[in-house]
Amino acid sequence: MAAFGRFRLALLAAATVAVAGLGIQTTLEAVQSRAQVEADAARQTQNLARTLEMQTRGGFREIELAVTTIAEALTPRPGAPAIGGEAVRAMIAARLSDAGVLRNIVVTDAHGDVRYDGIRETAPVNIADREHFTIHRDRADAGTVISQPVLGRVGRGWYVALSRRIADERGNFAGVVFAALDLSHLDRSFASLDVGPHGIVTLWNRDGVVLARQPREEAVAADPAHFAARIRNTLPDGQREITRHGASPMDGTTRVVTVRAVEGLPLVVSVLLAEADYLAPWWAAVRRDAVTLGLVVAVVAVLTALLLRYLRRLEDMTRALQASERRARATFDSTYQYMGILAPDGTVLALNRAAMDVTDGEREGDIGRPAWERRTWAAIPESAERLRAAVREAAAGGSVRFEAEVQAIGGGRRTVDFSIKPVHDERGRVVLLVPEAHDITERYRMEISLRESEARLRSYLDAAMEGIFVADAEGRYVDANPAACRMLGYTRDELLAMRVADLVAADHPLTEASLASFATLLRAGVFRGEVVMRQKDGGIRLAELNAVKIDGGRYLGVTRDVTERRRAEEALRSSRARLAALLQALPDLAFLLDGQGRYQEV
Repeated sequence: MAAFGRFRLALLAAATVAVAGLGIQTTLEAVQSRAQVEADAARQTQNLARTLEMQTRGGFREIELAVTTIAEALTPRPGAPAIGGEAVRAMIAARLSDAGVLRNIVVTDAHGDVRYDGIRETAPVNIADREHFTIHRDRADAGTVISQPVLGRVGRGWYVALSRRIADERGNFAGVVFAALDLSHLDRSFASLDVGPHGIVTLWNRDGVVLARQPREEAVAADPAHFAARIRNTLPDGQREITRHGASPMDGTTRVVTVRAVEGLPLVVSVLLAEADYLAPWWAAVRRDAVTLGLVVAVVAVLTALLLRYLRRLEDMTRALQASERRARATFDSTYQYMGILAPDGTVLALNRAAMDVTDGEREGDIGRPAWERRTWAAIPESAERLRAAVREAAAGGSVRFEAEVQAIGGGRRTVDFSIKPVHDERGRVVLLVPEAHDITERYRMEISLRESEARLRSYLDAAMEGIFVADAEGRYVDANPAACRMLGYTRDELLAMRVADLVAADHPLTEASLASFATLLRAGVFRGEVVMRQKDGGIRLAELNAVKIDGGRYLGVTRDVTERRRAEEALRSSRARLAALLQALPDLAFLLDGQGRYQEV
């Protein structure tokens, strides 16, 4: 017995050490996974900031080219005929045909009077007081100028003017041509970016004046320079990009932020991801690990109490629980968005950082060769051929989307949701292809785990001795276990074609209360009481019902058949009544005692 006690103490001590080690391991892995999630969030802001920079630079350069072309056309050249008004209007109309961010193109004379207006037939407007006019009037070397936000005079909100000087044949100031960029369009474009419920995307100039921001604040809508004092010096001189993590001075929210200068333009973009958003999956994993750890502790304690004869079972269950914990402790991978730019023939022209990291080591070697020759695709021939066919289809003008397996770093395979969209020029020709990919491997794994969980739950329901019913808010049965079918004599399909009221027996003292039980459950979300139920053969069963509201607007009821117990109780009451009547009818002195000598009847 002493040896058995020593073994029990040793087993308890070993279990305690094991549980403590598991807790420490869970904590360390949680800390490491959080650091990884924060690093991934920083990379995500950097990738988005670079993408925004590329889009902003490309959009502004395209509009600058349009303004420069019109300005040069209006500047007289020796021996060349002067361009006519209809030709100017045609040039403006051609560049406004794809409206987008470009609201209008306007040409003025040297006095600020509008000569040509892309959206109005007549132009009785003078802009001699506008900054994008005066800077060219006063400086011949101003070049192309991006103005501060300007509030339009015709009620269409804020815009930014890209302007350029027009000279006469002697080189003197002859007017200005400027393009008005609609800031509300930039806001809508930013709104399409996925930066989470609390994320922020901003575009501002070097003076801190906001050109676009999502979510848009009323203060910025009324005055784009509202935040100028706070954000003017966010990006130190000489730096292209900075990434920081901490509490925002604006609202105190902890965020990771990347600020990046737009190359060649006096503009800055910033992307802010809120810690509450990108750490949400991590917190869910931590809570799941805590629940798992609690279950492990409970199971170890129970198994240890079974002593030596359950040791083998304890070891097997511990291994199973550890394997389950490792699977549950794996955090969701951040959904990296791989992006690139392809020529219509599939040649890689550019890749973002996430897409380059997939091939680890090839990087610049991917540029200039077909996309399907990259290691991620070439390693799986069927995926490479599917990509080649998708490029041909997109080059013909169609948008393509499909799922494929690709080679990951280290030799594993990942499943991606891949799409290619064509980019057309003004003539409708496909000039570029934009591929995007999202890693959906974890989604498939989650679906498999869910199916396994549902199978376990179904096995528990099928093995239960009590009758279990599930009904929707309309009282229709949506599930019933075998015990419920046996209790009432119906098949499961028959029960699923019925409602709660269909199973209430008629003409019984409990009929009304049984019918009211479901209404009570709908109102209070819980019911506990006795109901009368009708069997398929017409028999009546009394049942104790415990019912609660569950997820999905459904209601779970657990019933226990108490018919025989109630009959036995009624028979006992009748027997006692007959015995009492008999004692009362006896002419002699008579009494009834219980086991403790207390009088029951006299």
